Amino acid sequence: TQNGWCNDTSQVQQREARSNVIKPERKLELDKAALECIIMDGRQFGDFRRAGMSKFLNVICPG
Repeated sequence: TQNGWCNDTSQVQQREARSNVIKPERKLELDKAALECIIMDGRQFGDFRRAGMSKFLNVICPG
């Protein structure tokens, strides 16, 4: 904790971690869109948890 640098680094890391959090309004919008997609296309709910889809979704909307 020399010169308080350790605390500054911790705050930067916390700020970066928070930037990956999806806002509740956006999460609700994404959840609704996923449900509509599943129902319209007759897909299974587990499709969005499969490895390929999960990777794709994480690229377009991290977190």
